[in-house]
Amino acid sequence: YIINRGKKDWPTARMVRKIPLIGGYLRDLGFSDSMAAASRMIKGKVSIIDALEESANATTVPEVSQYWTNAVEQLSRGINLGSALDKPPLTRAERLELATLSDLDQVATIMDAIAEMRTQSSRTKHKLIVWLAFVLTGAYLALAFGSAIYALTVMNVSMDSMMGGLMEGAL
Repeated sequence: YIINRGKKDWPTARMVRKIPLIGGYLRDLGFSDSMAAASRMIKGKVSIIDALEESANATTVPEVSQYWTNAVEQLSRGINLGSALDKPPLTRAERLELATLSDLDQVATIMDAIAEMRTQSSRTKHKLIVWLAFVLTGAYLALAFGSAIYALTVMNVSMDSMMGGLMEGAL
């Protein structure tokens, strides 16, 4: 706790995000939440720079936060909004939607659409994670019971042979 105090990213969180399915799930949730927050702020007439800065703070996923921070830096340098938001962590479909951007009212609508796409993607990944956990738990239980039955069978065979040897000596 003391070593990591004040940091936004923890070593265990980095390790969890490296797991392919779970990392994608967390990234989708981060984009969904931050895009929805940015959209609400833009609809509420908050300045675009402030909305993007707050969106960077609205997520705990460093990759998503970095996306928003980079967009703010690009806007500060004078690059137009569509180009500033059209960056790699977004999927190709999301980037194509941002390429059609013409005015600020469309930004909120496009961000809502991206948030919805990311929400659907996260739901799909969540279901896959749950089913994968269920299947792996079943496989683990089958392996555990199978090895226990095998061990009991081996012990029973050895007990039978030992008891057979004792019974032959008694007769």
